[in-house]
Amino acid sequence: MSKIIAYVGAGGKTTSIIREARRCVLAGEKVLVTTTTHMRQPQIEREGTDLLTETVFEAKKQFEALNQHEAPNQLEKVLLESGSCRQPEETKPGIAVWYGHPVSEQKFEGPSEEEWTELCKLVDKNLIDKILVEADGSKCLPVKIPASHEPVIPVGTDKIIILMGMRGLGKPLKTVCHRLSLVCGLLKKEPDSILTEQDIALLIIEGYVKPLRKAYPAAEIEVYLSQLESHELTQAAERIEGCCSEISGQ
Repeated sequence: MSKIIAYVGAGGKTTSIIREARRCVLAGEKVLVTTTTHMRQPQIEREGTDLLTETVFEAKKQFEALNQHEAPNQLEKVLLESGSCRQPEETKPGIAVWYGHPVSEQKFEGPSEEEWTELCKLVDKNLIDKILVEADGSKCLPVKIPASHEPVIPVGTDKIIILMGMRGLGKPLKTVCHRLSLVCGLLKKEPDSILTEQDIALLIIEGYVKPLRKAYPAAEIEVYLSQLESHELTQAAERIEGCCSEISGQ
């Protein structure tokens, strides 16, 4: 089972992480959520609740509390209450701890290198089952390719999930793409050009899959096409998956 999972790309990284954190809690797992860039703070309305843990000591205390059968933290309660399903009675709920340091009312940054090293030690000691990391930025746009300094994959990552949003399909590149100049350069298209299925496949493979396989050969890499909001988009995503296989030679 993967222990440290990095989410990169565009089109729903935070949503996917929240969904996975909820699944982990329901399964009785201990999960830590953080970022190597800037991540949107969870929009959970609960007066007086501090959703961020800012020290390794406090994170360790929360994970140890679960082992000692103490009450779950506020975020774990909210995740359970907001889910459409409930964890089976025989399964003890897990815990989700969000780790970072606020940089604004909407965003937080992740741990320092020293803090990350200490958090990884908690994984080694089985105090944390899984760390979910938002490791890329996209300015809330559904499509992107990374700049030279992106994505920011933390040490120890054993799985990388590449997301790309289907909301961009059929729309002008300039309205749906982050790092527009890089996207246009790779696709050899103008900003007014319409984004096609083949374009999305090429951005995924050339922008992410090939560079990441080279840089992180030991990590599992998974592609996820998000924002499947219609039957047509779901079918298009299946065709894009086929294009990805052809482009990558798989």
